[in-house]
Amino acid sequence: MTQRPLVSSRRPAYLQDLPPSGGFPRFEQSRKFFLRGPSAALLLGLGTAGFAAGCYGLAKSSIRKQRGAYILRQADRDIVAPLQAEVDLRYLEDQKAFKEWAAEVMKDKPGWSVDKLNPYKTRDFVRYIL
Repeated sequence: MTQRPLVSSRRPAYLQDLPPSGGFPRFEQSRKFFLRGPSAALLLGLGTAGFAAGCYGLAKSSIRKQRGAYILRQADRDIVAPLQAEVDLRYLEDQKAFKEWAAEVMKDKPGWSVDKLNPYKTRDFVRYIL
C-alpha cells in the first residue's frame, strides 16, 4: 500500500495496489520435463539392483583377498622346512662346540661326564626354532 501525501489535517487516505483492469497478460510456458517422477516399482528395482551389485563386488574382492592370503600362507609353508633344517644344523654345531668346551673345562673333575650334561636345568629342553 502506498500513502498519499498529506493535504489537510485529516487522516491520510490509503491506496491499495491492484492488478490492472483486465488482469495481467498471460505468461506462456512450455514444460520440458515429465509431470511425474519415476514409479515406486522402478525406484525399488533400481535400489535392489544397486544393492546386489555392491554385494557382488564385495564378495569378489573378499575372494580375491582370501586367494592372495592363501598364496602367502602356502609360500610360508614351503620355505619353513629348509629354514628349519638350517636352524637344526646350527643347533647341532652349537651343542657340539659347547660339549667340547665343557669337556675341556671339566677334564680334571672326577666322575663328571659330558653325556649327563644338562645346562638348562630342565627335564624337557625345547630347542629354539625360527
